[in-house]
Amino acid sequence: MADRIKDSAKRPPVRMIVECHGAVSRAVALSLVARVISEGRISEGSNGSQYCHITAFEDGTKVYATRNKASDRFTVWKPRSLERTKQAENQGKQSP
Repeated sequence: MADRIKDSAKRPPVRMIVECHGAVSRAVALSLVARVISEGRISEGSNGSQYCHITAFEDGTKVYATRNKASDRFTVWKPRSLERTKQAENQGKQSP
């Protein structure tokens, strides 16, 4: 156990930056980022291996992953136009 603590003390802290853009809530963004992270680091970039650079989900939301020197950055984006289209479809289903 003491060896594990010493090893973790040597490693720099892991920083993660999550940015939300468009029609996506923070809770949904974190959930999607967790899904990307669960797949592991699969792409090779200039800073070493990184998470999948672009992951697209069925609802049109995209997660862009980049690796900086001291952190991983995830940008979660869902176009507002997709959200409006979805709302219009739902309203059409409710009308007789």
